[in-house]
Amino acid sequence: MWFAGNMPMTPAPAYERAALASQGLPMSLTPAQVEAQLGAAGVSEKSLATALLPALSKSELTTLLAVLSKPVALQYFVFGASQVAGEPRTGTIVKLQNLVDGVAVRLDPAPLRTVTSILSRHTNVPGVSAAAAALTRIEKAPPQNVSEFRYTQTSASVASIAKIARNQINQMNWVTRYIPIGLGVLGLILVALAMLVGRGRRRRMALAVVDSTATGSPYHQAA
Repeated sequence: MWFAGNMPMTPAPAYERAALASQGLPMSLTPAQVEAQLGAAGVSEKSLATALLPALSKSELTTLLAVLSKPVALQYFVFGASQVAGEPRTGTIVKLQNLVDGVAVRLDPAPLRTVTSILSRHTNVPGVSAAAAALTRIEKAPPQNVSEFRYTQTSASVASIAKIARNQINQMNWVTRYIPIGLGVLGLILVALAMLVGRGRRRRMALAVVDSTATGSPYHQAA
């Protein structure tokens, strides 16, 4: 019996993130790395800051500097799919095929939203609209694959597990079919033996009564 499963992009749990970190994957990007990412998307932080500086309020400038000076967290996701063949009586998984096991990542969009929110108030400044659009694209971009493994169980492995499943079925047959039949036959034999023993005992008792009468029991003497 075949079953199919699919796990869409799901935020990686803490233990998965710990495992990824132990393999050397970064959990965040430094400000310099973020600047390089923005530059690849067509956003120059220095040019943008120069153009915006006269227009920003003190609170906006403080917020913007706080965001751009801190590392930006990376969000990891796991995804997968599988097709599984199981033996219905024992529940044994006999065959696995077309398994997908993947990890994806993206920048935490929260800091990007903060910057975009500030830029949206100053679209009259040259270059700000284009920068805001680029940041929005980065913010809404789907996670990018870090790794993706695809594999299928080998024929030899399938044959080995199928043999185990057959042995389990045989054991179940002994428990559910042959042992109850054997116990039933044994029960009939015991009942038959009990009947024979009871019949022999009654016969011996009858012979004892006859023998007692024949030898002159005081209950049968003449008065």
